[in-house]
Amino acid sequence: MLIAHLADVHIGHRQYGLDKRAEDYAKAFNRAVDLILKLKEEKDLDLVVICGDLFDSAKPGPLAYINAIDCLRKLREAGLRVIVIRGNHEASVINPSENPLSVLSSMGLVEYVEKGSVKIGDVNFICYGCIYTEHQNKLYAYILNSLSESKPNVVLLHQYVEGTPYLYPMPNIDYYTISSKIIESALDGRDVLFLCGHIHDFNLRHPKLPVFYSGSLEIWDSREFETYVLEDGKILKTRDMASKGFLLFEISESSGKYRVTSYSIQPSRKMIKLVLKYDELDPAKLRRDIAYAVEKFDLPEAYLQIEIKGKLARGYSVRDLQCSQFRRLFRNVLRVDFRIDVERPSSTIPKTSHRGPSGEYYGIDIIIKRAVREVLKNDPDVTKIENIVLELLDLVERGEKASVVRIFEKVLGIQLRQDSDIRSLLF
Repeated sequence: MLIAHLADVHIGHRQYGLDKRAEDYAKAFNRAVDLILKLKEEKDLDLVVICGDLFDSAKPGPLAYINAIDCLRKLREAGLRVIVIRGNHEASVINPSENPLSVLSSMGLVEYVEKGSVKIGDVNFICYGCIYTEHQNKLYAYILNSLSESKPNVVLLHQYVEGTPYLYPMPNIDYYTISSKIIESALDGRDVLFLCGHIHDFNLRHPKLPVFYSGSLEIWDSREFETYVLEDGKILKTRDMASKGFLLFEISESSGKYRVTSYSIQPSRKMIKLVLKYDELDPAKLRRDIAYAVEKFDLPEAYLQIEIKGKLARGYSVRDLQCSQFRRLFRNVLRVDFRIDVERPSSTIPKTSHRGPSGEYYGIDIIIKRAVREVLKNDPDVTKIENIVLELLDLVERGEKASVVRIFEKVLGIQLRQDSDIRSLLF
């Protein structure tokens, strides 16, 4: 039996808020379907399984539905069965019945199985929709009660099995982690293969157990981008863009032995990350490096993410870098985004930056302090207020909204968390 294993298609995902990226995710599914149809002709493929997160949302828009229906109709017309289970994106775990997979199932395009067994030939398929880790005992009991003792078993899950190494940090605190002991108990003297989703790394396998992840069909995170580092005037490529695709399993219906082959999908566009590292960063140095980045990385329709890391030169703040002004220099990319992770030096002695009326240069923090003093004039609390203003600006830059709210509560002496109107004015 030949099975194509897909997961984490995420149709409708507007990555970085871009409609173009939603189109990329739809195109990736279409390319995967075209390759599956080719495998159907060449190898007589039997079945397609999608292990969760076919859609990015429990309420996909019309275009996401249209993209999914067009692709799934091709598979149906080719005579292929498609079994899908629910991922964490497609419905609330608390109310799993209301999800878009039910719509596709009612149209006869897929066989949506929330919790159940499907026998195809001599292979027993056990399906279970995504659950929280705290409910894994229910999952464990269901799998054990559904396993065939004499026939091969394939378990379809949208879960992370602990112990699987993958790209993202701290996987074992994931809400959908399940214990490897569940898998070990299920394998006791039985032929069982676990096909999983939720983890987006392509062609990933547990180091000790027959647990496989096909990964997403499109680039999901900047850790998967083609990555370069610019340091001391030199650019070093540190990784290629991650491969994406699906897996093909050939399973013996008599012995349960299997063989797996990976199939890659051509990416829709260049996804590039450029990391700029500094021991002492000032605006002039950053401007020179951005000009160099424009020359090297302003590629047609690429998505570019620039990470600025290191330490600021004495007297400067993040506001002095004025990264927003650099976006207009990139004329060919789909979009360029900046991620700033820099430390201030311990000293607050200002370094030259902006020319004042007297011919001196000042960092923007000095300019802000002078503006506050001009407005408040002889107010006895001017020093306290100017420090509060600078602290609030720093917190907003780092996206720490909760800390901003706490400072406002302390200064104003009122409770803001209960007043959504005030919060909406702040943010």
